Amino acid sequence: MKPTHTLPGHACVLCLLAGSAFAADVVIAGPLESIPSDVSAIADRQIQCREWMMLEITNEGTDTAAELALTRLRCDSLAADMSALRNKYSQSSATLHAIDVAGTIGP
Repeated sequence: MKPTHTLPGHACVLCLLAGSAFAADVVIAGPLESIPSDVSAIADRQIQCREWMMLEITNEGTDTAAELALTRLRCDSLAADMSALRNKYSQSSATLHAIDVAGTIGP
């Protein structure tokens, strides 16, 4: 006999994932004093990198501006920098959660 609780089990997992997504907003929207400055800085950097990467290049001027911004923001090292922060704050689950959320925010 096959179990009949498979679908509700999947629904429960979906609810947990949705709850995590809403909780993530609370962490970022929470008191800024509780988020270390280097974590909020990398979140800001993540947003700016995504904005510049999604920019529609229409001419040489926008191409040059995007290239300069991506270099200035060090977008190519963003993943490594986030990994370094994860190691630095490995003992703080709240900060690790904020870093995870930082990796998902932006346009």
